Amino acid sequence: FLFLTFLRNFFTLLFKILFVFSISNLMFGHGAFLVCLENLYKKITGHNLIYTALIGKPSEITFHHAHHMVVTQANSIGISHSVKRLYAIGDNIFTDIFGANLYDRYLARRKLQESQRESSVKRSIEQLLGSETSNWEQHTESCSSILVQTGVYSKKFYDEMLDHSPRDFLPVEEKLRFPKFTVENVAKAVDLVLQKEKFN
Repeated sequence: FLFLTFLRNFFTLLFKILFVFSISNLMFGHGAFLVCLENLYKKITGHNLIYTALIGKPSEITFHHAHHMVVTQANSIGISHSVKRLYAIGDNIFTDIFGANLYDRYLARRKLQESQRESSVKRSIEQLLGSETSNWEQHTESCSSILVQTGVYSKKFYDEMLDHSPRDFLPVEEKLRFPKFTVENVAKAVDLVLQKEKFN
């Protein structure tokens, strides 16, 4: 009964939030869902909601999956050499850019661990993946974040650095929210990648 009451209250609140946000023309992602869920759970049970892993942006495991899909797609069209550099294009600094920068840091940490033969576990991605590096992952050097100033991007929110990160990512290192590159739109982002990779 307690759980059903919790669900009813949760969805009632969620629909109210959706209505308010639709009027004000604001957008939010699954981070808002987590905040609502955590707060409602605590209010009803008196305990913090405990989850063991987060899937979805900005979690590194999501970018790891995207990395795997890039390699799989490349192999399916006959590209057999390893992917050295990844580029993550997004319009949201709190999920796309933050997640890409986290994954870039993960790749750098992996490379360091391999060179030093370390097997320390730092974050949940290592716990989920284990200490062994996949063959397709070994040669990837970086994941560069590219912010596009379209979609949910807003200079006001970008400048204010509002904190919408899931609880497990707090406190956020501010430098992880800054993109490596900023361009006007996706077409310019693709042009930038082609330029960086020296495609004419």
